[in-house]
Amino acid sequence: MKKLFFPFSIMLIFSLLTMECGKDPLIEYPDTGDFGESIIQEGDLTIEPSTDIPPVENLYSMKAVLPEEASLKVVIECTTPIEDGGIGTIPSSMIGWSKNNESVGVTVFTAFGPVTADVKIEFYGQGTAELSIYENGAEEPNRTKTLSW
Repeated sequence: MKKLFFPFSIMLIFSLLTMECGKDPLIEYPDTGDFGESIIQEGDLTIEPSTDIPPVENLYSMKAVLPEEASLKVVIECTTPIEDGGIGTIPSSMIGWSKNNESVGVTVFTAFGPVTADVKIEFYGQGTAELSIYENGAEEPNRTKTLSW
């Protein structure tokens, strides 16, 4: 009896240690996406505005890798008057994101896993924007980020 109990208890302890009980799915934020550096990467980012129309240089991505059952909401609030500068997205480049313009200067992007979400982003003029990133249905942002260009 003791011979059977010992291997069973080792397996049970190992299983309990490796379980992810109640943890939210982990979302990955690559440094770069299909169009350039990702604005939601965890590190700092130096933004250079586009100087050409249509933009072909100084383009950025907003890329995230969401596993099954993960959700992500990114609120971008441009705090600069629209005539001074702003942020644009290229709709035809949008993969995995839904976009909603909440009000002038406030755009909300949402994605649901499993998906690798990305969109082409451009900055123009001079400005500042606040990003609030909400993971897995959180009511408060998991992190915030300020972008200036």
